Amino acid sequence: MEPNFKLILDELSQLNRRFDDEHEHWNRLFSDLERGLTTRATTFDACFDALDTSRGADADDLSRRIADLEAAPADPQINAVERRLATLEASYTVHDAEFTQRLSELERLRVNPVKDEHQGLELMVPRGQWCAR
Repeated sequence: MEPNFKLILDELSQLNRRFDDEHEHWNRLFSDLERGLTTRATTFDACFDALDTSRGADADDLSRRIADLEAAPADPQINAVERRLATLEASYTVHDAEFTQRLSELERLRVNPVKDEHQGLELMVPRGQWCAR
């Protein structure tokens, strides 16, 4: 074989070896990347499943609590407040009637304006109630 041809073949074999080394290097990087992505996806799926399971448990717990609240008897304090309110309204009605009666009695009195000489004020005094000083 010719020496120049042998040199060319040696150079090509070295170049092929370098390409093979680079190819192996990139294969390792991509396989590591794929392993990392697979691990992350598995972890994410596990977390998502745990979240979904807990959400279902929380929804069941919430449904149970709502059912308990709806089934609870009426608050006795509300009944006491309603009774007290009814008593106050009845009392107000009685006092309102008394006030209206007293007001009509006062309106029936005849009132005459009287001038106060010292201060120049007009006073409303019922007839027969004014005393001279």
